[in-house]
Amino acid sequence: MKKYFLINILAVVFFLLSPLSSNAATIAHWTFEQSPVDSSGSGLDLAVAGNITYSNDVSAYAPTQYSLYVNDSTSNYLYNSDIIVPTGSNPFTIEFFFKTNVTGTIVPFLEFIVLGRSAYIALNTEGTLMYYTTGRSADSTSANLSDDQWHHAALIFGTTAISFYVDYNFINDDGNIGGRAVGAISAISIPGSFDASNYYDGYLDDVRISTGALSPSEFLGSPVTAIPEPVSGLLLLISGVSLYFQRKKL
Repeated sequence: MKKYFLINILAVVFFLLSPLSSNAATIAHWTFEQSPVDSSGSGLDLAVAGNITYSNDVSAYAPTQYSLYVNDSTSNYLYNSDIIVPTGSNPFTIEFFFKTNVTGTIVPFLEFIVLGRSAYIALNTEGTLMYYTTGRSADSTSANLSDDQWHHAALIFGTTAISFYVDYNFINDDGNIGGRAVGAISAISIPGSFDASNYYDGYLDDVRISTGALSPSEFLGSPVTAIPEPVSGLLLLISGVSLYFQRKKL
């Protein structure tokens, strides 16, 4: 009986200490492994406009071996005009790796059509991460990321705000966009382009769109260890083992 009592205690504790799942599913994942194919199996392959190049210059955290290199996204980019994120998919997460040294201008990584308007994930003129649409923007308080180094960016689109993460660290929330952030995405261009003076020049890799609000431990290539929830399960383990040995003495 004592043996089974200990087994039951440990089983309960193991369950409680298991990390909670966000129940996320991948909508699309473009790895740029010398191909514009959507590796998620959703069939959202990208078409090519102009000239693009694949490079073996990748982030140390990237799970793949190649990246996309574009030197002028006004005429060279990948695109898909289908519905990427359906209405009602909130929250959802968009993440990617990037490396650029363009400064003094808006640098658009991704361009979308959201609620009939163009929208962008970009670096602003100060080199910080932002989401922009029709005269309004949600801005991160990150450092200047236009430093010719690889970075990981993740934006979580909630019902009222956007959460910004850079290099697996939470930066800030911004609710300035409001409902404009959460409409269906009906098209995507990688990289994006405002006009001839606002284009992307650099590397992009592993653009992934997922349902749900991913945690940093679920981001691509994450070095972050998932924190078990609830942590109080550890107390249950201690008390359970203690109770077992007390019963054993009886």
